[in-house]
Amino acid sequence: MAILAAIAAGCASIGNPSGGPRDEQPPRFIRANPAPGSANVSQRIDKIDLRFDEIVNVKDAMTKVAVSPPSSQIPRVASQGRHVTVTFPDTLLPNTTYTIDFGNAIEDNNESNPLENFSYTFSTGAIVDSLRISGMAASAFDLEPMQYKLVGIHRIPDDVADAAYRLLQTDSLIFSRRFDRVAKTDERGRFSIEGIAPGRYRIYALDDTNNDFIYSSPSEALAFSEEIIVPSSSATITSDSIFDLKTGVLDTVMERRRTLFLPNNILLRSSISARQQQYIKKYERIDSTRLLLVMGAPMRDLPRLSLLDDSIPFYDYGVTEKRAQNDSLTVWLTDRRIISTDTLRLAVTYPKLDSLNRYIPVTDTLRFTTDRAKARTAKKQDKKSDKGKAKDLLKSNKKEEQADSENDSEIKNQANDENPVDTPALPSLTINFDNKTQEVNLPFSFEISQPPLAIDSTLFRLEQKVDTLWLPALKDQERLRLRQDSLNPRKFHIDFPWKAGGEYKLMLDSLAVLGIYGNVSAPQEQQIRVRPENEYATLKMNLTDWPASLPAFGELLSQSEDVVATAPLRGGSLYFPYLTAGKYYLRIIHDRDADGLKTPSDILAGVQADESYYYPKAINIKKNWNKEESWSVFSTPVDKMKPESILRNKPAVRGGRQTPRKQTPTEEDEDEDW
Repeated sequence: MAILAAIAAGCASIGNPSGGPRDEQPPRFIRANPAPGSANVSQRIDKIDLRFDEIVNVKDAMTKVAVSPPSSQIPRVASQGRHVTVTFPDTLLPNTTYTIDFGNAIEDNNESNPLENFSYTFSTGAIVDSLRISGMAASAFDLEPMQYKLVGIHRIPDDVADAAYRLLQTDSLIFSRRFDRVAKTDERGRFSIEGIAPGRYRIYALDDTNNDFIYSSPSEALAFSEEIIVPSSSATITSDSIFDLKTGVLDTVMERRRTLFLPNNILLRSSISARQQQYIKKYERIDSTRLLLVMGAPMRDLPRLSLLDDSIPFYDYGVTEKRAQNDSLTVWLTDRRIISTDTLRLAVTYPKLDSLNRYIPVTDTLRFTTDRAKARTAKKQDKKSDKGKAKDLLKSNKKEEQADSENDSEIKNQANDENPVDTPALPSLTINFDNKTQEVNLPFSFEISQPPLAIDSTLFRLEQKVDTLWLPALKDQERLRLRQDSLNPRKFHIDFPWKAGGEYKLMLDSLAVLGIYGNVSAPQEQQIRVRPENEYATLKMNLTDWPASLPAFGELLSQSEDVVATAPLRGGSLYFPYLTAGKYYLRIIHDRDADGLKTPSDILAGVQADESYYYPKAINIKKNWNKEESWSVFSTPVDKMKPESILRNKPAVRGGRQTPRKQTPTEEDEDEDW
């Protein structure tokens, strides 16, 4: 028995290996068929086979792998064992250099260590084009790296001059022709387009959502360079520093001969185009008195509304409430005949993009309906409640259904009457005040539940607490200044020189507000407490290298990148008063058209998006502080400018190692400016 136990123990020990150190090395490329850099490869070759030193997987091939030049049918990339294969569905082009950019899609099977920035090149002609261009693509407004997006180039014909090319606006090629050569950005937004022939090119970065290698939708983020790219290469010598791994002390400095490819610092800033495809996203009749229309994209002007077979503009039938970009509007109906109509049919005219990305007017017919029976039942219930008949509300479901049926018949009869005497229940009038702590530099705001027909400012009284007494805050004959909001007709602002730390009381007498439906406001009182002066701080940021000729404004951001405050650039400085304590971030916007807004690009008009630059550190603001700092905007590289704490598209950290530079099977890495 002892012998059997020993044998069993020995067998058990064989099944429990001690293991070893964790594999942190990526797969190593061994060879390929055809070999990397091969020329005169057959156009009819249907498969490329690459072999590695261990079992590998290809992850997210559709997202990370780019085959250049692109074709209508995307090659299939797959892995099996130690092999990666690329299968071409079509015959290859003659005398063409092909590059397969794998990015970091190839990983080992055990630990998922990626082979970073790996690419493979061959040619169907006698020449293997070897030029390359590189750079970075990022969002124009928030400098987020464009991760795994398409970067492509179009070649300018040799017989066209640079000036003539710009004049002809042949950027329109991006709408109709696939890129000549492409690459994908990595997780840092960096790209390298390889296998380029000598010549002149235009370059673009594109969020190619439908993988057609064409700018086919204005909803796809696009970046373009105004410069014409002329790739070149030259021999250079660089120094490599070798450190002792145990002591960390510099051991050797070696000089290496490399090929420098230019340009290698192209910066592409993307944005969603200002020309957005327009459509009606939502429409409804909220109740008898309100219509809601939501558009799918911002608009310069409101859409045109009209009742069918009616020459009067529909806006004349009510009061319009809108959003800043005219992409949403509410019409408060004031015409009693319109309010009493169950169904409204409106013609809505708005601009829409055609196939050439030009705006043309289109008209849709919409049907707005309201549940009239339900509205009348509610009205009758309100009348009964006013007479103290609350017990009628507890009738059985059967009696309620019968009452609803009778109401429906009544509505149909009244609809045929030229002068209806009954109308649906109209909304009541209430006033809602902002209960937050009042800021010294901001107006006090309130909102009315319906648009006002009239406001009597003499019935608004403001008192201020002095010691223990409440005294009038205005002098004799003075009135409060009530300013109606430019977008929302129901919102009003009270501009007043608030005293820091002060206590105020706003009182409204009866009939202060008359609504559009004849409702009047009830007496109301609201306490207003102003933030104390010692809770405020100021920030002044002096820009030391910003050209005075460039208009700009600054945006102070919260940790979630919400805009907290905006300030124009004046005298080389940004000034933010009345700040509360907290951690902030700062960016400056190159306001090209000086309109105080972040303007997106328009490639057909040749207009670039406004550019943003980030202050590279967080700014800590404390109470009762006046903080002043200096900022050299252009001294920090763009890819390192945005603080990592608010960067959303962060590169993955793998075993504490940084992402290595570009790798190819045949050449050493070139220097990078990033």
